[in-house]
Amino acid sequence: MANINFITKEMFFNLTGCITIVTAMTEFTKILYSELPVLIFVLIFSAMVAIIRLFFCKNYSFDGIFLGILNIIPIYLGAIGAYESIIKPVTKLIT
Repeated sequence: MANINFITKEMFFNLTGCITIVTAMTEFTKILYSELPVLIFVLIFSAMVAIIRLFFCKNYSFDGIFLGILNIIPIYLGAIGAYESIIKPVTKLIT
């Protein structure tokens, strides 16, 4: 039987995987807390995913930690771009 995984560690380590996870987490949480701005959710989840990724990579040198924290920015910007270009227009079409 084939081993089928939805998200593997290799997928989680790359930027696209991180952006996808942050976007999905934001959409699921936005339903529960609709009064808060989406940008706050994206920032919190971007930081969480970047820190979790740092622990999975196990690179605890100064460079690894610095780059791990710096990775919050592209994850945040990518997730905001996904929200603004894909999810927001679809939501407007539906409502």
